Order: sequence, then structure tokens, then C-alpha cells
Amino acid sequence: PAADTAPQHVYCSLDRALRERGGRVELPNGEETEAYAKLENWYGARLIGMRLWSKRLQRELDMRPDGFASISLERSGFDEEALPSTQLPFFYEFDNESKQAHVVAEQMLNYHHLALSGEAGRRFPNLALKDYAVPMLMVFRGRGRVEEVGRSFRRRAHKEGYRQGGVPILMVSEPDWLKDPLADGILHLAWDHAAEPLSLIDALLRSSVRLLAARALTASQ
Repeated sequence: PAADTAPQHVYCSLDRALRERGGRVELPNGEETEAYAKLENWYGARLIGMRLWSKRLQRELDMRPDGFASISLERSGFDEEALPSTQLPFFYEFDNESKQAHVVAEQMLNYHHLALSGEAGRRFPNLALKDYAVPMLMVFRGRGRVEEVGRSFRRRAHKEGYRQGGVPILMVSEPDWLKDPLADGILHLAWDHAAEPLSLIDALLRSSVRLLAARALTASQ
């Protein structure tokens, strides 16, 4: 897709993959559940502008991820004690390679700081939970770019004193995402290059433990 339409393909590919599976996905424990992507929970950049105070630059930054989406999990008829009906929200950003890797790495760290600031909870009040941060999905043109930006990000994070990682930042190549965004092993954790690649559902569930425990969302919201 062209650079100006690529961000919308992130959501459209996810919606297509869910429909092709008949609205059912496999959870990490092997159980199937109903899942779908509601159009009304898809927001473009113009609708999710947030502000972040940069200590380094000593000014406010206008933070506008390319989009926000959510996977609804409908658990009626399944074991709702183990996993309730809920949603798995995430922001996403498409990298069209117009910026150098170190600039994108700094942008990713800004998204980390944005998540810690609680600004997303002010934009989406149901997500204003202590110790919860909305995951950020970064989609790159190719696998080589994933590796390049990932290395730059980890160098930058180490330079700024991060040792244990931070909010969930997930990295995937555009070809892998367009082929099947729900496939196993296509998402890489930006903070840890040695971590095993995950599926989208697995990564979002791991990132949403606090959200699930609070039962803050329902599948129909």
C-alpha cells in the first residue's frame, strides 16, 4: 500500500483476518473464542491527539499515533472465570521509512513516556487503570527495518537508563502483517531482542493483565 493509505491497512488487515476465521481465534491455551474488530472502536490519528511534556526538549509534544483499534473477545458460553468477555486495545504506528532509524527509536521512547503519563486514560477513560499501559504496535516496511529500528531503540533505551524494559511496544513487518496479522510468531518485543516472537492475541493478552483483572471493558463497548 502507499504510505498515505498504509495506516488504514493495519486495521483492515486485522478485520479481514478475523472474518476469514469466522470470528473465532485460538487463545494461547489452545481454547477457541469469538473475536471481532468493531469499526466504531477504530480511531484515526486526527481523533487521538495527545500531549506529552518532554523533559529533554523542555516543551510539549503533539503525539498522534496513526491509529487506535481493539479486538473484542466474546466469551459467552466459554470459561469467563478464566477470561472474561473483554477488549484488547492497542495503538499503532506505521513506519514508511521516511525517518532515520534513530529518529523512529526516539519516537518509540516518546510513546513509552506517553503511556506512563496516563494521557491515554484521559482520552479513553475506561483505560485509566493503575499499572496498565495501552500497547503500541509498530508496523515496518520489512523485517530488516524491524531489526534496524529495534537495535537503535534498545541502544537509546540503554543510554537513557532503562534496564528492565517498559510499556509494551510490539514490532512487526508489513509483509507479515498483511499476510496474516493473527499468525503465530510475527510480533517482536522492542525491549528484548531475545524474547520469543508472539502472536497478536498472545501479546495483547500478556499486555492486558491489569485490564482483564479489573474487568474494565466488555466485548460490546
